[in-house]
Amino acid sequence: MRKEKEWIEDCMEEDSQGRQGAEEIQDKRVKTRAVERKKQNTQYWLKAAENLLDSDTPQAAMILGYFAAESKVEQALAKQNIKVNTHICAIKGLSRVLEKPDQAKQLQKAYQKRKEINYETQLGENKEKPKKFIQDTIKPIIQSLEE
Repeated sequence: MRKEKEWIEDCMEEDSQGRQGAEEIQDKRVKTRAVERKKQNTQYWLKAAENLLDSDTPQAAMILGYFAAESKVEQALAKQNIKVNTHICAIKGLSRVLEKPDQAKQLQKAYQKRKEINYETQLGENKEKPKKFIQDTIKPIIQSLEE
């Protein structure tokens, strides 16, 4: 109950600028489309990430891998009638709504890694680190949310 209350306060209520980190999906067709679109996004971003692993830009695979996992979380939340509008509310939704705090911690780490690469690219990293990231972090999150 406390976690659900925190989720509502953190994500479902408007902030001081009138934005919501997440909102309720009220139309069944909108829900169905959101679930299918997020499923397709997950598959697309994961495939794109895997394609980059053996390229000369493997760190980009980590960025796309994060988006694959986040899309899977958004798909699972859409099934619960929730549309997520922010990265943070996707992570909090994984922990509090879907009740998967361990996966949420992993997604939070993946989010931080994605930001590091986006804003402070570390091109000197070896190719094994992105492969390990996709295999050990991204795929387990996605698999934990499969039907």
